[in-house]
Parts: sequence; structure tokens; C-alpha cells
Amino acid sequence: MNHPVCRHSLSLLTLAIASSTAAAQSYFSQHGEILIAAGDQVPGLPAGLTIYAASSVGLDSPSIDQNGNAVFRARFADVGGTGGLTTLNDRGILFGRTYQDLQVVVRSDDPAPGIPGATLRSSAATGSSGLNSTVRISPFNKILFFASSIYDAANPTATPTTSDTALFWGPVGTYVPIAREGEEVPFYPAGSGILWGQVTTGWSGQYSQINSAGVVLQQTQLTGNVTANDDVISWTGTPGSLQIVCREGDVWPDGSVLTVESGTTMSFTHLLNEPGMVLHTVKFLTTSGTATTANDRALSIWINGTENIIAREGQQAPGLAPGVLFADATNGWTATGISQFTKSGTTTLNAALYDGGATISTLNDRAIFYGGLNGWAVIMQEGDPVPGMPGVTFGPANDSSIACNDSGGVVFLASLVGTPGGANDDSGLFYSKNGVLTMLAQEGQSVVADGLPSGWIYDSIATGGTATPRLTENGMLLWQPSIWDGVSGLSGKTVVLGWTEANGFQCFMGMTDPVTTSLGTSTPFGISSLGSYSGSDGAGTAWVNNNGDFTAKLNFQGTPALQGAIIRGHVGVLQAKPGSIDVVAGGSQSFTIHAGPGQAFRLYGILGTLSGTRPGIVTPLGPQLLPLNPDFWTQLSLDLAGSIVYPNSLWFTDANGNATAGFNLPPGITALQGSMLHHAAILLDGNLSSTYITEPTAVHLY
Repeated sequence: MNHPVCRHSLSLLTLAIASSTAAAQSYFSQHGEILIAAGDQVPGLPAGLTIYAASSVGLDSPSIDQNGNAVFRARFADVGGTGGLTTLNDRGILFGRTYQDLQVVVRSDDPAPGIPGATLRSSAATGSSGLNSTVRISPFNKILFFASSIYDAANPTATPTTSDTALFWGPVGTYVPIAREGEEVPFYPAGSGILWGQVTTGWSGQYSQINSAGVVLQQTQLTGNVTANDDVISWTGTPGSLQIVCREGDVWPDGSVLTVESGTTMSFTHLLNEPGMVLHTVKFLTTSGTATTANDRALSIWINGTENIIAREGQQAPGLAPGVLFADATNGWTATGISQFTKSGTTTLNAALYDGGATISTLNDRAIFYGGLNGWAVIMQEGDPVPGMPGVTFGPANDSSIACNDSGGVVFLASLVGTPGGANDDSGLFYSKNGVLTMLAQEGQSVVADGLPSGWIYDSIATGGTATPRLTENGMLLWQPSIWDGVSGLSGKTVVLGWTEANGFQCFMGMTDPVTTSLGTSTPFGISSLGSYSGSDGAGTAWVNNNGDFTAKLNFQGTPALQGAIIRGHVGVLQAKPGSIDVVAGGSQSFTIHAGPGQAFRLYGILGTLSGTRPGIVTPLGPQLLPLNPDFWTQLSLDLAGSIVYPNSLWFTDANGNATAGFNLPPGITALQGSMLHHAAILLDGNLSSTYITEPTAVHLY
């Protein structure tokens, strides 16, 4: 690459880093990867042990960390009958980025870590897998948090029904029990007689959390020296350092007594963020302290033992007319619309409003708020006019659809009142940032998305059960709407759409892409619900991370033998495939930049790092954050730009802001085995100032 501008720009990029350290195919069909599918051989297990294909239970919904590693439970089958498979050991937890580096990291009937004699199974005479279907993984550091039944077959009295479940924690391959049913709860004095109850009862993706430091959050029922009025707790911490968030029966400073939301559920909202704050709902007994039916519910942020109520039933609703309260006419107010909890302690709230009927009616009695510890801002109130749609007002918002990030972005689905098409166009997807509210999509309108053929129309997007948008910290939106082509027989097709300010919508997974696995080819496929439970990394959720990597389970249609697959994809401007390279054999990763027409004919450079993506740096080339931690590899990626190692990594985008490049790892560089290599692209204008910096992508060198 001898173009003089490129040589000059390479020098500038080098100086910048040095000073800073001092089309009608879905994107999945082009860039996505299948980790494993029904019928595939299970990596690392004897030949013939495959992913169970006789029903949809062969694969469970996956989670993903910030480096794009997926984790999920799978069920195994023994095709030849010689693999030693039984109902005791036919499930396992798999971890990896691609099929090539996928590994079974926990298997049912394995020895229970830290519990001598016990294995990960139930006590049923015929045996069964004890592993819970939900597995959580920390955003970084590859720490797993999972639940299992345990049983000691040689000495069953060691694992009675009062002591046969446990929660396990630890880096992949090294686990310890963090809580075991029947043992004394460690944050009470020794001899207290307060014991863990069945720890798997409260285990769910909705309430179980883990952050990068390995701090977990969980709700559990207690047994032993407790009563029915104080036997449910929320707790957090790491092994050997656990503490209570709240407990049924706690007395708050005003004398109010805490009670459960329902049964053994301490809090319906139960979220942990990266600094270890806990966002949770609280409910008080109306016969205690200052609590009444008009103020017995609240939303609080727990920080190192201190509760901070950020919204309470009966208080003035911020930003609205005096007398408009967080309340409803029946004193049944609950805090809803809370699915994401950012690093700064920010969240959203879809609150019921009431003022005794003075100004609030059924037409305007709900509003979306954004905020938290530093107060609230009103994003939308039911009955407000819809921007750009004269005569149309907002109806109710979909609780599970509301998401936010620390950059001031809020996304939600809402019904519309007064649209010309009535029930055919009365819902929409909205994005708010810096006080500007924009409708991104409307029911009944054409779907305009790169990678999706024309002719498709949005279905009822405000009420679709799986139509849950998610917003990453850098403003990328991932959404699973239902679409149709106007023909009843083809209605209700689901797709995964990504949205960025640079590109608008892109179709990352379509309904007509043929998918080929070891059992054959199937088309179309259905997309299993991606789930809405939150992760613990700012705006990230359990199935999509803040870099735009996502994972999901596909449920195939049309071919009975093809029952499912776990896939990994990426929403954003920089696509990279595959997700892993064998350092012994060497290999290649391809890059595709989709920056949009606004970045046409820009000079770009692709940079790498072995040191991770946070905190990143701001270069002298512009104000954008480069999400890479500069190290020797960053300099190497500059020095080798345009070489056989980094072909086309320093050149120009085309008229649509697109470009392709690559990374070729020579064979035999075993010193890099186990490393995670990240890349990002910088785009420059004619003044060599950065106009756009992409999100990072990763490749695992295994």
C-alpha cells in the first residue's frame, strides 16, 4: 500500500496512539455464526454424543459476556449407544465463541464442587440432570453463576431433601459453592440457626445477577430459626464476603416493616449494576411505621448497606403539575417498566399517575421517567402529542419494552391514539435522546432495513411478546419485532433488527435465510424469544452486550429433525468473522465496515489490542472514544497495515461508507494461545480528523 495519503495517515495514526498512551441478505447470513445445533457432536465428549434433536429441549436460551463468549445448558443424545450416556449425565453447560473453541465446562453428574461425595444430579431413583437451565456469566473474567440439585449416591443421608440444592460460582472450570441449602447463612453469627432454604427455588434469569467483579445478586428463602414473617432475603457478594440487601421483616428508619412482594419473591425488580449497586422494589406492611395503603410501595437503590428510595407511591411526580402523584386510584401502585440499570445508577420507570381526578384521567394516567439517584426526567406521558403526527397522541407504553443507557438514550414501544388506520397502525417504536423524541418504526408501515427484502410490514409492535428492544451503552438498538407481507398465511414472522444512528435499521436475522447444520438445511426458521432479563454491565442484557454482540436460540420450522441451534451475531458498524482462530494452525478473520453514506469515501484504519476495550482512550484525531486499550499490538496493527497480516486495513470506504479488510494470523504463534484480540476502526475526513469510531469486535485465539 504505497498511496502517499495512506502513508501520511499511517504516520498520523501512529503519532495519535503514541500521544494518547502517553443488501437483501440478512447480516446473519453474511456474518453470523452457529455455535452448535441439534445433531452436532458435543465438543470434548466421546464420539456419538450429540445435541439432543428429538424435541426443542436440546438447547436452552444462552447468555453472553462482554467479549462475546456464550454460555448455555444443552441436553445430549447417544447416537450409537456406546458413549456411556444416562439420564444422570445427559446435560451440560457449554461455553465458547464458536464451535471450534466450544467446551463443556460443567456436566450433570460431575462431582459437586466443594461438596465431597455429592454429584450434580437429583436424588430421583432413576436419576436426572440437576443442572438448572439458566446460567449467568459475568461481563468479564468468565465467572459462572449457576444452580443445581446435588446428591450423594453412596451416602444419601448426606444430601437429604433439606440439603440437596446449591448455587455454584467461579471462573470457568473452577467452581465453589456460594450457597447450599441447609447450611447456616454466613452473614449471621455462627450458631444463629438461620439456614439457606432451597436455593434453586428463587433461581431465575429475572432475579439472579452477576457483575464483572463476580459479585452476585440473588433472592432466597430461609429455613431454621425463622418465621413466616422473616424468611425471605435478597443478598449479594462473592464467596466468603456475602451481605444482606434486605430481608422480610426488616424495620426501616421510619418504623415501616418490609414485606415480600408475593410468596417467596422479595422484589419483582432485582437488578445489579457494575459498581455493585442493587435496584429493587420494596413493599411495606401497612400496619407499621408511616406506611399506609397510599405509600407502601417504593423503588430503592441499595449501595453498600444504605437504601436510597428513588421513587415512592404517594410522592409528587417530578416534572408534572403539582398534585400529580406516583399513585393510582386503588392504592395498588407498583413500579414497572424497569429492565435496565446502568453503571451510574440510572433506570427507567413507567409510573401510574393520580391526582384525585383533577387533571389525570384514563387518557393520561401513565408516564415514562428516566433517572434515579439524581432525580427524574419525564420522557413521555400518555396523552402527549406524538411528534410529527398531528392529531395523534400516545397511548400506554409496553412495560417490558422500555430500555435506557447512560448516554441519555431511552427506547420504548407505545400504542398510538387517533391514527388514520385505527387498529392497523396504532403502535410504534420510539427513541429519546437529549430531549428529542423520534419514532423509529410504526405498525402497518413498511420495514426499511438493509438486508431485508422490500414488501414487509410491521405487525402489532407494541404488544408483541418478544418485541423487546434493547439499547447498548453506545446507542445501538437490537429489536425482535413481528413483521408480515400483507398475506395472512405469512403473518407473524419474527426478525432481529439492529439500529444505529449511522445506518438506521439493518436486518441481522431474517425468516427466509437457509440454515445448514449437520442434520441438513432448514428454511424458514423461527427465533426463540431472546428474553428480557438484564445483565450487570450498564445497559447490557444477558443476551446482548455493550459491544453489540448477541446470542440467541433458533427454533427451526419445516424440518422436524432440526430442532434448534445456538447462534452468535453482532449489531453495529464493524462486522468480524469468525469469532475464534486456532493459534497452532493459524487462520483469518474478515472485517466488514458498514458506516453508511454519511461516511462515504473516508480514510479508515483498523487498530487492534490484546489489552481489552475499557476504559479506552480519546485520541488527538477527534472527540470520540477509541474503545481499545493501546498496547504493543496496537502499534503492530499500524505497522502492518496493508500487509499480508492486515490486508486492506488502511484504505477508503466506498460511496455507501462500506469497506472490507482482514486479519491473518500466521500458524504456530502459540504464545498468543488463550488471548482475546479486539479491533476497532477509525474513519477520518480530509483534514485527518476522526468522524466516526466503530464499536470493538473480538477474536479468541485458542
